[in-house]
Amino acid sequence: MVSMRCDRVALTFSWMFTASSVLLSLSLVAAQGHQSPIAKKAARPAAKITLRADGYAPDEIERLIARPVVEAWAGVEGISAVTAVSEAGRAEIYLEPRPEMTEQQLSRTVLKKMPSLDTGDLPAGVTISAYELLPDFNGPPSPEQNDRPCARVEVKREAAALYGIETRAILEAIEKHSPPLSEPATQNTVDAIRRLTVASPNGQQVPLSEIVDIRLEKMPSSRTYRWPQDAKPK
Repeated sequence: MVSMRCDRVALTFSWMFTASSVLLSLSLVAAQGHQSPIAKKAARPAAKITLRADGYAPDEIERLIARPVVEAWAGVEGISAVTAVSEAGRAEIYLEPRPEMTEQQLSRTVLKKMPSLDTGDLPAGVTISAYELLPDFNGPPSPEQNDRPCARVEVKREAAALYGIETRAILEAIEKHSPPLSEPATQNTVDAIRRLTVASPNGQQVPLSEIVDIRLEKMPSSRTYRWPQDAKPK
């Protein structure tokens, strides 16, 4: 998976393997400004765990990574609420303690639990990149509500295999020749990707239009999942 960042926008590739194809999404996500808290509350200590998952879109982060991690923490003794904020390439997990729990007890609980998180059940490449104790926590950041344009590409694996072209070569062609990151994803973006070519092992230049399907979609730049509010009754 490939993720590149510049000053104001992020370029993210993500894909999901199925029986007949690989789903690859190219999203242009504007860098977010300051985010206001979900709700004002008295400051309390909390713990924050940052998970890095390069190349995953926000909806994939929430479905494949954030929800399983939130559910792993749900019901841990002393933890009253768990919130995951998912955005392209990362998830932030906020752990809020019960009122009687001190900062030291919260830190011990988190550090004891973290190694037991079985990241082997999560997609490849997911890592815990940071852990922080937040002494004055007023609530996690609210998600960005505006949808962002996304050029979603479906790689036709059988067609690509006929030319001997691997998915990595398609990713590299899109990464190298896509329109500038300062441009929003538009129909022109889709048309430009269709016109790209990628070299087969024998040197033939194959138009991407022959080995991918591409369409313009919208996706939110971040998503939020909370326990216990969003958890389904068992």
